[in-house]
Amino acid sequence: MKKGLLFLYTLLILLLISSAADAKEGFYLGGQIPYNMVRGDFDDKTMSKVDSGAGIGLIAGYGITSGFSLEIDWAGSSHKLGSSTIGFGEFSLNGKYNFLDTTKLQPLLFAGIGGFALGDDSLMFGGKGYNLGVGADYYVNPNVSLGVGLIQKFITYDRVEKNSSPFVLLKNLNGDTTSIRFDISYHF
Repeated sequence: MKKGLLFLYTLLILLLISSAADAKEGFYLGGQIPYNMVRGDFDDKTMSKVDSGAGIGLIAGYGITSGFSLEIDWAGSSHKLGSSTIGFGEFSLNGKYNFLDTTKLQPLLFAGIGGFALGDDSLMFGGKGYNLGVGADYYVNPNVSLGVGLIQKFITYDRVEKNSSPFVLLKNLNGDTTSIRFDISYHF
């Protein structure tokens, strides 16, 4: 709770002292904090319920125009499944389209495809899917942007990546996941 308040106060101060800025073309790097809510077949009916959890990730992107960019995202988060801790991982290629690319606050659409994993050292599911979302980037200055997004991940887990005990995946699992993503990026 204290970390969240500190983040909000810091964000408010940055917004108040920032100069005019807008999206730029070219390479950028960033970090992200995703909060993932795993749903789908993980609902205590088909498979055990997975609790929501936060994580960390990296972003490498390239602004093709001031309004459109492509980015590679890698992120992972930690979740509780009963008394066990499991991980959720994502590696995806995404496109971002900013509607107002010449203002400091830029609403955006987010879409992409990726590979996903869910599990622990004893059982790991792998799958693929796509991302659709909305959000906004705020340019603190010409080189730094803060972002927030609400992203729905439509995931199908179709294979067992790791298995330490007999387990057969009889059908594909729906692993739909909703993510709230906070990020900060440096634009070169």
